[in-house]
Amino acid sequence: MLVIDPSLDQSGLGEEIVSSFKRTSIESFKFTNIHPNPICFDIDKGVQVAKQNQCDVIIGVGGGSTIDTAKAIAVLCKSDGTAWEHTQENISFPKETLPMLAVPTTAGTGSEVTPWSVISNPDEKDKRALSTCSLFPDVALIDPELMISMPKWVTASSGIDAFSHSLESFISSYATPYSKVVAKESIRLAVRYLPEAVANGNNLEARSQMAWASMLGGMAITHARTVVPHALGTAASALFDAPHGGSIAACLENVLERSFVGNFEIFAQLSGTLDESTKCFPLHERAQKCSHLVRRLLSDIDYRVRFGDFGIKEEDIDSMTDWLFRSSFWSDFKVHPRLFTVEEVHQIIQECL
Repeated sequence: MLVIDPSLDQSGLGEEIVSSFKRTSIESFKFTNIHPNPICFDIDKGVQVAKQNQCDVIIGVGGGSTIDTAKAIAVLCKSDGTAWEHTQENISFPKETLPMLAVPTTAGTGSEVTPWSVISNPDEKDKRALSTCSLFPDVALIDPELMISMPKWVTASSGIDAFSHSLESFISSYATPYSKVVAKESIRLAVRYLPEAVANGNNLEARSQMAWASMLGGMAITHARTVVPHALGTAASALFDAPHGGSIAACLENVLERSFVGNFEIFAQLSGTLDESTKCFPLHERAQKCSHLVRRLLSDIDYRVRFGDFGIKEEDIDSMTDWLFRSSFWSDFKVHPRLFTVEEVHQIIQECL
């Protein structure tokens, strides 16, 4: 089964891949029921199609939503339960899964190297993650030439997702010496190459470096998790179908501005990675400067978005806050360098509207 982003399929890439399979006597079936925030019912349909056609390999070609969909189908083809049922903590995953090949066409989620598939249930206005080591793809083929056609806003949005993966994992209390090294390299590459990738999408060097930064970001969060910006962004996408990268960009600077007092040393290190010239500043000043450096990157790529851009209004703040405190993504708050009260979360959302 070829799980491919519908826009890529419409561009002719799907048929090109299917034709290449035919030339080597490989029978294939396309599946294009994919949304920016993968829907659990689409995954169930994909599992049904794969079973009916006796598919023995799943290939995902597209952005993070496509890769997450393909990963979920590969794992659930050997299970009788639905995708949403498998987001429950007490459910067991099948030991045997279909082999899965990931071919990312965006530099953002790093899903090709993570053990998660994040899915939405529009009926319940909820978003959860499938989580098992079986979700690691067997093979990842990362070809920057496939990313050249990404529009500027997709490049910016997916790039900020990759950047935030590395930044958040770096300040997470779960961070290890290994994950910090990986995250720092990813951050350094994103700051240097993301503005160029947005400004000139045909720059293959910038695309290559951002593809590498994205994969490193995926490795970093696999070890150290994400923190508050991802939790807030997930609430926005679960309740209002906001785009993942955009919902993170909307709150990233604000969260960092409130967080540096929780760990001056780690935020000072982060500022030094974002801009080496800050290393001569006093510790407190370096730590405080972190949010300003992130603002500069968002400005450099002309990607300034707010929650209000996604239809979120002041009367929605309570529902977002309530969702966060009862969802599994509340665990992201627990590993953040500074603990926030319910009132502070409410205020952060309000300031990010």
